[in-house]
Amino acid sequence: MTNRAAIVTGASSGIGLAIADTLGELGYGLTVAARRPDKLEAAAQTLIDKGYEVEVVAGSLGDEETVQAVVAAHKARFDRLDVLVNN
Repeated sequence: MTNRAAIVTGASSGIGLAIADTLGELGYGLTVAARRPDKLEAAAQTLIDKGYEVEVVAGSLGDEETVQAVVAAHKARFDRLDVLVNN
């Protein structure tokens, strides 16, 4: 179990994925979220392959149910939130 945990949205590519990678390198447990499940799963696998602890939730963050699912999955896995990146 990690000592710190972060949620990163838009984490399937670009800046969001780079931020997630940096936080993972710093020892954060990660919940990553983005709209496209296939792209998000591939990005998450690159983080997992680096040894990071990663929870994945796909869906539109414009949908309140998805936001609630991201928070619930993060809480269940890490039970703390130190960083939130709304990318």
